[in-house]
Amino acid sequence: RGGFTASRAEGDAITMLHPPRDELHEAVGNVAWDSTTGHEAVWPSAGLRVFCGTWNVNGQAPAVPLEEWFSPLAEKDDVDIFVIALQEVQDLSGTSALITDDEKGLAWSLEVQRALGAPEMFLPVAVRQMVGIYLMVLARASLAPHISNVKITELGTGFLQQGGNKGGVAASLTLAGLRLCVVSSHLAAQTGNVHRRNQDFREMVQRLDFNAETEPPMPTLHLLPPSSTHQPPSHPL
Repeated sequence: RGGFTASRAEGDAITMLHPPRDELHEAVGNVAWDSTTGHEAVWPSAGLRVFCGTWNVNGQAPAVPLEEWFSPLAEKDDVDIFVIALQEVQDLSGTSALITDDEKGLAWSLEVQRALGAPEMFLPVAVRQMVGIYLMVLARASLAPHISNVKITELGTGFLQQGGNKGGVAASLTLAGLRLCVVSSHLAAQTGNVHRRNQDFREMVQRLDFNAETEPPMPTLHLLPPSSTHQPPSHPL
């Protein structure tokens, strides 16, 4: 699943919002001021192109190559930034609903990078796992030098309105003077919990705090060594 989505509650249709490239190009422009280098940075000819993909993986490890999901786009130079948002990267039963198992998110980090040809084609910019909620941001290698002020944070809204089984993980960055913020969220389930989901959304908007974070946005552990590129996943079907 990719692109920009908007939805309405109470059974209304979901509308997919894909701004035409000429409008996006006009809004962003070809040239922006890069505060990290003090020089002008040239945008891709079609404007900044972001792939936003989200999936609830139901506690499963990556068992098949992910290229079919997004790398055909990357190979055609159609995407500049990949935002991968996953839910339930670990089982959420018992104590697993409260404690983060970092190995679960690590498996997805390495497989996403392999599928996108990191570090040659794309470089990971930020990654965070909070219990089952996972977020990874990668940028085309040619754009990476123009990215700065990368921050990442999280907020749990689950068990006792604090548990990380529900809530959101957010990343913020500056690319050539343009500030971007992306969120991976896992909200209250069931069709009758619209009010609770809206409440969780408001909590994240009000309480997610990038300034309170001290951990690095891109842990070294999650970086894929160059020799590991294109290796198939080791997990059986």
